Amino acid sequence: MYNICLAETNIFARNHDHATFIEERFNHHYPHYAGKFARIIDHYATYPQSILDDFSQKDKDPHIAISVDMLDTG
Repeated sequence: MYNICLAETNIFARNHDHATFIEERFNHHYPHYAGKFARIIDHYATYPQSILDDFSQKDKDPHIAISVDMLDTG
């Protein structure tokens, strides 16, 4: 079993399907974190700004943001 660091991480996906694939793989391998630790932040999300606000706080989930055209590298 791998240990997961509680630092924030951005994953940049090509599109929504790619982001969904990444999230599904994470949830499959870490079912005890499923639906909380890694989240998709894109235009399909119901409240993307709320997810982004939570992501910016170190003590709140998600700790992995899977972004599609919402975050940039700057």
